[in-house]
Amino acid sequence: TDAARSADPSMATAVSSECTLITAIQPARSEDFSVQSATLGLATLETIPQHSQPQSNTSQNPSKPNSWIIWVNLNSEQEALEKALGDRAFSVQGSTPREDKEAFTMAWIEGERPVMITKPSVLGFGLNFQHCHNAAYVGLSDSFEQLDQSIHRIHRYGQQQECHIYVITSELEGAVVRNVERKRKDHERMTDNMIAQMKDLNTANIH
Repeated sequence: TDAARSADPSMATAVSSECTLITAIQPARSEDFSVQSATLGLATLETIPQHSQPQSNTSQNPSKPNSWIIWVNLNSEQEALEKALGDRAFSVQGSTPREDKEAFTMAWIEGERPVMITKPSVLGFGLNFQHCHNAAYVGLSDSFEQLDQSIHRIHRYGQQQECHIYVITSELEGAVVRNVERKRKDHERMTDNMIAQMKDLNTANIH
């Protein structure tokens, strides 16, 4: 598909032979997003730049094409990625001291290193990462809320690029994937119903 051809496959690891690409559409219009899916072969870790020139941050939080955020669920996954990526990545865990969390996050935003490795439970809520439009999930948990919220760290108002989201799972995680997909459909159905009800209420109030 066009979505697959336009994706930058510059982040991957030897966790699986293929991944699912979810491309968020029309980020400038609203924080609601539609998705297109495509199956892609994984690239190699060598495609992540060995060094990234630091760039000063501005209030506009300018896009950095080589910037990636990798979301993990387990400490073992995080440690394996830290070892694989070395000085190309910052890593923020729940146990990371608060001052280091802030320093590492700001340094990543400013482009000192291209990759951030973390968990949705750590940096997945309430933060603005519009400088980045590439994200990868090394596995999924059953929490659709964490998936949705962490996607919206990069796919939000102020994002100037098409967002590429890679979800990497094994065959053993099929039940989790189906559960998250069910929750996503439930969420969309509830949102559609709320919009319809508000439209009816507004129409009634006008008349």
